[in-house]
Amino acid sequence: RRRASAERSGPRGARDGGRISASAERPAHRVVSGLLRMAGGRRLPGWQPALCSLRQAGLAWQEALAEAASSLRRGEPAWQQGLTKALGVCVRARQWQRSLALFAGLRGTRPGPDAADDPSGGLLLACAAERLWEQSLALLREASSRGVDSGIVPCGAVIDACAKAQQWRLASRVFCTLGERSVVPSVVIYNSMIDAHAKAQSWRKALTYFSEILGRGMEPSVITYNSTIGAVGLGREWERSLALLAEMAGRRINASVVTVSTAMSVLQRSQHTRRALGLLAECREGGRLALDVVAYNTAISACKGAGEWQQDLGLLEDLRRGGLAPEVTTYSAAISACAEDGHWVAALALLQSLCELKLHPDVIACNAVISACGKGWQWEKALLFLVHVDAPTVITVNTAINACAISGRWTHALSLFDRMAELHMEPSVITYGATMRACGAASRWDLAGHLLGLMRERSCRANVIIYATAIGTCEGGRQWERALDFLAEMRRVQVLPDVAACNTLIGICERTRCRDRTRRLLEDMRSSGLGAS
Repeated sequence: RRRASAERSGPRGARDGGRISASAERPAHRVVSGLLRMAGGRRLPGWQPALCSLRQAGLAWQEALAEAASSLRRGEPAWQQGLTKALGVCVRARQWQRSLALFAGLRGTRPGPDAADDPSGGLLLACAAERLWEQSLALLREASSRGVDSGIVPCGAVIDACAKAQQWRLASRVFCTLGERSVVPSVVIYNSMIDAHAKAQSWRKALTYFSEILGRGMEPSVITYNSTIGAVGLGREWERSLALLAEMAGRRINASVVTVSTAMSVLQRSQHTRRALGLLAECREGGRLALDVVAYNTAISACKGAGEWQQDLGLLEDLRRGGLAPEVTTYSAAISACAEDGHWVAALALLQSLCELKLHPDVIACNAVISACGKGWQWEKALLFLVHVDAPTVITVNTAINACAISGRWTHALSLFDRMAELHMEPSVITYGATMRACGAASRWDLAGHLLGLMRERSCRANVIIYATAIGTCEGGRQWERALDFLAEMRRVQVLPDVAACNTLIGICERTRCRDRTRRLLEDMRSSGLGAS
């Protein structure tokens, strides 16, 4: 009857400005206070803030507490399940602070070291499920301080919550407590530990946990292999990743689409594009595995930098034929592959297809289009597209400046550089380098010197590439003295010249017939361990 009344009252009857109405409050008050009296025989200090918490969580808590109260009246021990359900409602509503108050009030109702009689277990699992690792860890420690053996499931939940939050050290500490109590971890817990160390870039430790699973005679799951393949891939150990994939087949564990995507991602990072595409082709043969958009995205990304942009277009077409809907990420990866070799026509065609699907291009796609136009000597199109980018980043402007530099449009590059102040952007080292390259097309060594001065004023440390670019601006005007000034400044700020910078400087000196200077530069290079080409 209470539920029907609440449903008839509707949202306004249930809530008024974020508060439960008086008609709903009175029965709620009775249910909670009655539950507490029946559970503990006395009123406890934690019940009132807990009531407020449950009100804010919504009307579902009434049913949960009524169910727990009914169980108590019938003398059933299942009241704690109802309490756990109510606590879960609070946690899912992000009312965990007040949920802890409810737990504090009810904790003393059933003292004892048995985890089955301890209401903290439900709250801990609810907090862990919501990835509230700090709260779940605190509850685990609090239960331990009371001598309650939380068991393997709560410990596993805390480890998983810590792993997902990249708190691998805390996950390791909880894992060690299992060994101290001679509790054998489950495969699920091992999976969480592998995942935690993968996120921490500690692939060797992740591989150690995988070996422990095999050493204990346990059967690794597909999730175990997915996490381990991803972990070893972070160390560019692509051979190990393929070996693990083969081992799965040997154990007759069917690889999932996540397995394939992870393995292809490892091969991509290791620049083994052909192997990644071969793996995709194996899965597609005979429909062995239903690939998803993520798998195709990974394969398309693998083509970037390998000159396989036409392969990307084919994969995109295969994706559509398979009844899958390409995402913005799909198009961004394909456009980026086209941008690598300056295929601006294909990049713009992909952008048009993206917009026809009513998708909004992200900043990665926009940057890639500008880059493709720049590398294709279409600087005007690059600048025109820049105007239509909703939220340009420093990388976006850098890409546009580089497009101008490729075509020798130094005035436009400087205009973009100056515009960054209007956009409240701080130029990066890459920004300065791209602008200097543009100035070099017009032999504007004076502007290169000005940009170096700005870097000093803004505490932006110039690297060897910046100085080599500055020296390069002197080449067209045969300004060997200014080039030597840049070299002297490099040494003053303790930036070691590289071969490219020295070769450029030697070329300038030779063209101006400064043979003595050329000879001294060659001697300096030899003494510094550099070799001229």
